[in-house]
Amino acid sequence: LQSSWMVKEREQGIIPSLKFRIGFYFIHIYHWLWVSLLLVVLFVLNYYSEGVYGFLIGLIIQGLTYRDFYQIIYKK
Repeated sequence: LQSSWMVKEREQGIIPSLKFRIGFYFIHIYHWLWVSLLLVVLFVLNYYSEGVYGFLIGLIIQGLTYRDFYQIIYKK
């Protein structure tokens, strides 16, 4: 069962995005956004791996190629 305020969806890729509904608004947390936060956390924790950083940066760049990558909060 899924709550009415959270919708998990898959778009074109393997990494899911999350959508939260608050009233008439949707907050869309794209994979590039939460991967960016993960990258910052790893950097702050002083974790370094070229492979991991390269993979995460690749996911971020791929996510920014979507037409609507900037529509994080919108009304439906």
